[in-house]
Amino acid sequence: MHTFGGPATLNQPYNMRSSLLSAIFSAALFLPFAAQAQGPEYIAGDILLMLQEGGSVEAVAKDLRTVNGVATGLHVAEEVSAPMRAWLLKFDAEAVPNAQMLRAVQNHPQVQMAQRNHYVYERNVPNDSQYGQQWHHQNINSEGAWEVTTGGVTATGDTIVVCIIERADVSHPDNLANAWFNRAEIANNDIDDDGNGYVDDFRGWNPPGNDDNVYNGSHGTQVAGMIGAVGDNGLGVVGANWNVKMMVVNYGGTSESAVVAAQFLSSQELVTICFQLISTHGDQ
Repeated sequence: MHTFGGPATLNQPYNMRSSLLSAIFSAALFLPFAAQAQGPEYIAGDILLMLQEGGSVEAVAKDLRTVNGVATGLHVAEEVSAPMRAWLLKFDAEAVPNAQMLRAVQNHPQVQMAQRNHYVYERNVPNDSQYGQQWHHQNINSEGAWEVTTGGVTATGDTIVVCIIERADVSHPDNLANAWFNRAEIANNDIDDDGNGYVDDFRGWNPPGNDDNVYNGSHGTQVAGMIGAVGDNGLGVVGANWNVKMMVVNYGGTSESAVVAAQFLSSQELVTICFQLISTHGDQ
């Protein structure tokens, strides 16, 4: 059993170059990849390490040939990166638990940092042609959410409806499949078929005109695309939710009372989430 004269190098001073290399070493292992929940997380019997400046990987392997009296089979497999002093070591995972071997390597005075050799996978990203230009998806970690779900109904089977409070052209080819329509209303027959107080509210509602003329407006169309443009269809952009229904409701002016008047729900069977997208005199 080998003992060493000092703790792990986390308590030792680093110069600027060493710190920068450490950051690069850590970041390079995982970007632009994401570990997946399914399958093994790391390769059993592998250790990735970064040496201290002037450290010897052969010395590390020699010193840790046994741990707590057990032969580890630790040996140098390959140099991963000379500038980062990064090496891949292998050991007998059946003889020594991975966590125990990792701690031993991390505590060696010639090792700056060490970790398991994780499996990494490319994240599944949509094939929409302009997806690479949609920086907001990185800000809100859409890809992380898409690993869980890309949309659909609620856990109880209800349709999810997003209410966009301003004009928006959801008839755009990239939005149309996710456009909301009031199926209880017959379009343009001048009758309030569903009895909700709004005549011909088939596509949404436009309070100033008392009609459903809501399919225009460049800003609202962009908002609709960010919320619910169909994903992975090879066309244009992709929304945060690939499978959702977008209800468009215009507002009658720039006062808060006009916005409140614009909010409505066409069917009690729909779950409606309203995004307040306008502000008045800087107050929301």
